[in-house]
Amino acid sequence: MRDASSTAAILLPGRPSSSTTGRVLSLYAHLEAIDTTVAQSVSAGSVIGKVGATGRSTGAHLHFSVYLNAVAVDPALFLQDQ
Repeated sequence: MRDASSTAAILLPGRPSSSTTGRVLSLYAHLEAIDTTVAQSVSAGSVIGKVGATGRSTGAHLHFSVYLNAVAVDPALFLQDQ
């Protein structure tokens, strides 16, 4: 297990959409590599990082969180069925 201070994460602010009326922020944590730069625009489907095992983890995984107006919400609400 790695030290929690070594956690690699990306925060992506989003724009309000027709299905939300507030500000959306998504968090991607425990990354092995970050493939974006500060203030870079990214599109759906863009590679933004590589899954890793940083921080307090016992194996590689992705911690994905979504916040709406600074309140954590279920990320599944923002995923499309394929």
